[in-house]
Amino acid sequence: MDNYIQTLNAGLARIEELMKLLLATPADFETLLSLYLLYKEHQHTNTLIDYAEGVLKSGEGIEQLLAEATELNQWVTKCNQLYTDNQEAFDSIDNDALFEAHIKPFRDAEKAEADIATPLWKEYQSLSNRLDFLDNDSDEFKKLEPKCDTVKAEYDLHHAKANELHRIYNDEVKRCSAALSFKIEDLSLVFIYMQRISLSIIDTITKSQGE
Repeated sequence: MDNYIQTLNAGLARIEELMKLLLATPADFETLLSLYLLYKEHQHTNTLIDYAEGVLKSGEGIEQLLAEATELNQWVTKCNQLYTDNQEAFDSIDNDALFEAHIKPFRDAEKAEADIATPLWKEYQSLSNRLDFLDNDSDEFKKLEPKCDTVKAEYDLHHAKANELHRIYNDEVKRCSAALSFKIEDLSLVFIYMQRISLSIIDTITKSQGE
């Protein structure tokens, strides 16, 4: 777990950037999703405690740990203050509405292809049924058969596209749905825990150094 706090500090810098971006463009679900993924990555503060305890027990890299913990405290303080100063705006974010706006183009793209495929299938079925009642050597059969084949080929093309777009739509729903219950308030709780842990690390090191 090398440089864990450095990685955490970089994550907090990105979180602050995304929080500010979300304030500027509150209709951006992708930003909310990115915040959720960072929250999920860093929510387990026991990892931070284990890392600090490991460094303290080893007796190596104490000064670096102090510097990292100090920077960590600064980042979580900034992030938490950003939430506190804009709590009403953050708490009013409608995840469901953002998700619906984000996912709509995927659903619309699938529907557009399905809307093309459906009448083609009906036309193909009609032509195919008509051919079933015709003599294969008749002029009408010879005229309708290539048309039926053309309609079927066009249907197959749009049907395949609709299926692929349906897969893309479902994948996007799965990718995004976990963030539907996420609130920036969840992040603020992690900030508070990290703030306490970073202060504890700083206090432990400075006391051991007799400061």
